[in-house]
Amino acid sequence: MNILDRYLFGFFIRYFFGALVLLTGFALITRAIGIIHHLVKYTGSAVHIYRYFYLYIPNMISILLPAALLFSIAFSITSFSKHNELNVMMTSGRSFKRILMPLALFSFLLSFFMLWFNEMVTAKANFKATNELNIIKGKPSAFRLFNQSNFEIKSNNRYYHLGFFNAKEEEAYNVHIVELYSNGHIKRIIEAQKVKIMPKVWQFENGTILLFDNQGLFQKSYQFKRKIIPLPESPAYFQDAEKKFEEMNIFDLEQYIKKKKEKAEPAIEYEVEYFWHLGYPFICFFIVLLGGYIGIFLKKGSLAQSIGVSVTISVIYYFLMYFSKALGNSGFLQPFLAGWLANIIFLLFSIFLLFRFKK
Repeated sequence: MNILDRYLFGFFIRYFFGALVLLTGFALITRAIGIIHHLVKYTGSAVHIYRYFYLYIPNMISILLPAALLFSIAFSITSFSKHNELNVMMTSGRSFKRILMPLALFSFLLSFFMLWFNEMVTAKANFKATNELNIIKGKPSAFRLFNQSNFEIKSNNRYYHLGFFNAKEEEAYNVHIVELYSNGHIKRIIEAQKVKIMPKVWQFENGTILLFDNQGLFQKSYQFKRKIIPLPESPAYFQDAEKKFEEMNIFDLEQYIKKKKEKAEPAIEYEVEYFWHLGYPFICFFIVLLGGYIGIFLKKGSLAQSIGVSVTISVIYYFLMYFSKALGNSGFLQPFLAGWLANIIFLLFSIFLLFRFKK
């Protein structure tokens, strides 16, 4: 980057981080107000309150970063136009697209960073934050998992039915496992009152094993007080079954989709969420032109105008995003289109502005 690029980028980056910090702080205050009745009643350690808000920050960054980016680009261009610096740059032979180049490159790289951040940081933080909030509400850690019962999961050639799963102790009760041969016939049935799930092996207590030949005909059965059987599924495999969408990353969603299809169950909501996870970060790149042209049209606009326009456009984007997801979940749109529709609309609008600016 030359001197002009560094000058523009330096001006932009200060407002970008400033806007992101202010928006995140405002969101945290709003969240605190939203759960104030739980905070007032909570009498436990303050560590859980600190941890909850600390773990809540990545989620707010993921949601607010595009809005902060849009504002900082729009305000930067507005300020340069207001003080005639933009006219000087263009008079010297620089096109508007060339002026936006350092911001476009930054936004492009930011899209990939945001994809990594959302999947590797935000999803995990959301899961932990929910557990901290449960503690603040007076519920035990892993409350969602303590209270899950009678759910079934298929893994390869085995069907698991867990009557009750205690995630914290990594134990299951009233367990029923059906294992199949490759030809689809029953190979083995394992039933037990209690199971301790350990890495690569399960410790069964007070159970029965029924064995069958490769034609599915019963051979024999025997009871046991305690028995260790090698099984590949870990406690995390069953914990993942209870995650909410905002607590999943694309790898979790891939596993969910695979499990649903193996059980011949509809997986459209997970597919829509999967493509949305892939598409959402790239709005950072698509709004570069949009933010730049907003700055041009505002010309001598103020800071308040830049904030107002940026907030309005952000609200429109989030409306389109959730509206398209709803259409996808209902089957009116293909999962890919549902996940990317808001981005496509914003890209087309940016291209329209590009041609209008040329005229």
